[in-house]
Amino acid sequence: MQIALEPLQQNLLQQYVDMLLEQGDRLGLTAFRTPEPIWSELIADSASASAKLPANGEVLDLGSGGGCPGIVLQVLRPDNRLFLLESNGRKAGFLREVVARLELPSQVLQERSETVAHQAAYRERFDMVVAKAVASLPVLVELALPLLKVQGRLLAFKGPQAQQEVDEAAVALKALHGKTLGVEPYELGEKSYRHVIVQKTAATSKDYPRRPGIPAKQPLR
Repeated sequence: MQIALEPLQQNLLQQYVDMLLEQGDRLGLTAFRTPEPIWSELIADSASASAKLPANGEVLDLGSGGGCPGIVLQVLRPDNRLFLLESNGRKAGFLREVVARLELPSQVLQERSETVAHQAAYRERFDMVVAKAVASLPVLVELALPLLKVQGRLLAFKGPQAQQEVDEAAVALKALHGKTLGVEPYELGEKSYRHVIVQKTAATSKDYPRRPGIPAKQPLR
């Protein structure tokens, strides 16, 4: 997958790649030690969702980690404002450093998603939630949909078994008022991946998400 970058975007992403190489191993952000796989896998994979973001929206990157996809999407889609949600203190600190150095409009939230989703400032606020390598879809639906506006969308980065996860999420989708709009394939080199798109169709019950840790331990199935 080739990414068409403007000079400013190229410069910002190069700075980001350099920061990942400098700190990624120490902070557990990435196992890559050279620039090429960061560009060809992390950056390219994140960029694959760029065209699917809303226009002039607020987007939350759930479990942002080292900033993929959130940092990349913020650079590629400056019309959106990205909120980077990460509970790990060291990773959240890295994200703040990236946001400051690249002068991005993003906001870093250091908290668990189960907690943020019950805060009035963020509940049912976002036009889109993106999530990569966070949780299985039954868990992700419970974590993400309470943060979305009605008609907002979850975009989950998944592998070839995505349809199986969609089938397993049927109970969670019903409880959280979500419907699957598509399981959309894309390629990175010789590897095949999927974007799972879920739309929120009605307001979320105040019962969800359940207490921190419970969605992962006891998925709605």
